[in-house]
Amino acid sequence: MDRALVAAVAEMYATGTSTRKVQRVAEKIGVSRLSKDQVSAIASSLDQALLAPE
Repeated sequence: MDRALVAAVAEMYATGTSTRKVQRVAEKIGVSRLSKDQVSAIASSLDQALLAPE
């Protein structure tokens, strides 16, 4: 998955944007296949990265 897309999803997640709205934004920037499950997976990996001990 493109790093820019992951960064955009991360920013939207951090601001509380819904997964469906993230899908619509992704479509507008040319990403035709981003499911709510993919958005949730990105968000989950961000949560895990933030909670992981250093």
